[in-house]
Amino acid sequence: MSRLFPIASGSSGNCTYIGHAKDGILIDVGISCKAVTDALISAAVDPAELRGIFITHEHIDHINGLRVFVKKYGVPVFASVLTVEALMRLGMSEIEDKLCVIDSSVAVGELFVERFDTSHDCKGSGGYVIHLPDGRKCAVCTDLGFVSEEVHRAISGCSALLLESNHDVAMLQK
Repeated sequence: MSRLFPIASGSSGNCTYIGHAKDGILIDVGISCKAVTDALISAAVDPAELRGIFITHEHIDHINGLRVFVKKYGVPVFASVLTVEALMRLGMSEIEDKLCVIDSSVAVGELFVERFDTSHDCKGSGGYVIHLPDGRKCAVCTDLGFVSEEVHRAISGCSALLLESNHDVAMLQK
């Protein structure tokens, strides 16, 4: 059975679990390691068995608990090259050996994850489409300013979609 559930969403932190019986991943770790761990355990997911963490971008509400979580569980972290560079500038050198650049796609266990660009106020921002072993796919994209043609193509045909569109430059300026 495949599952997608948000652990946290919004400006106070973002974290989403996607997985099935054998493999699971997180999209962002924007809340504390303890909060993520507690949520996973309450959902009968062993945090030590996660196959990867996929970071959408480097804002604090997406990476707040990342360093501690990775140090505790040793999970590899995937992000665009620009996001990996930003993470290093933000002092994530302690987990440098776990940072992996995802240009377009990567297989993690039986999950196949594709990255796509999104509109946001930082370079390298992206979303992810996860192909599940049963042939279905789901996607997570956060902080969208608008749905570009690339985003539309990526999320088309998904059986589940977590979409957050709270980033509006004009609204923020007013």
